[in-house]
Amino acid sequence: MPLPVFGFDAETHLSKEEDLIYFVQSSDEDKGLEILWGRWLLEKESRFGEDPARSVSSFINSYWELIYHVVYHSGSKMTARHTVMTWLMVLKFHGHLSQSEVVRLSKQFWRQAAQLLNVEKLGPKK
Repeated sequence: MPLPVFGFDAETHLSKEEDLIYFVQSSDEDKGLEILWGRWLLEKESRFGEDPARSVSSFINSYWELIYHVVYHSGSKMTARHTVMTWLMVLKFHGHLSQSEVVRLSKQFWRQAAQLLNVEKLGPKK
């Protein structure tokens, strides 16, 4: 996903990404999803404040295939599930999503990921 800004803003954002990669102790999948989300948010920031759940849904709809490849990097379905749920729960913890929105968005993502893999039951149980 290309960086949507240029000049000083781009350098500042790239510096934050590098800090995330080198200094934050979390999985590569978590870092990759955070970088994708950060770049998307940088471009669409004004819309996020209006309706966070709709913005997350739009992000998932636009980039679900890329998100899936980032979170499935290790090849473990459990790690991929954990990464997506952690990201959604962080948004809930910060007051951007309700519990029901977390469940709905998780199901939305896994339905689309299942289409990619052409399988029935990949995501969380219904």
